[in-house]
Amino acid sequence: MGEAKYKMFYAAGNYWIMSCDSSDEQYMTPIIINETGAVIWKYLSECNSLNETAQRLSDFYGITIEDAKADVSLFTDSLRKYGIKYI
Repeated sequence: MGEAKYKMFYAAGNYWIMSCDSSDEQYMTPIIINETGAVIWKYLSECNSLNETAQRLSDFYGITIEDAKADVSLFTDSLRKYGIKYI
């Protein structure tokens, strides 16, 4: 995901994505994500590839690659709605 403009944190029993860019003129409300979203975020930040992320997700959860690609796509589409670009 390149520079750490956004970071994921775990607090109060939830995973949160927050902006760490002090140059942002507008405040970004932290986004709560579920555990699968946290796993996808971690894999995206480590490998920076949608296909590799889906493969790792498939291996981790024991799901088909098609289901994993759908999950990754849904998650990244959700990020885009918040203006978060990941790759």
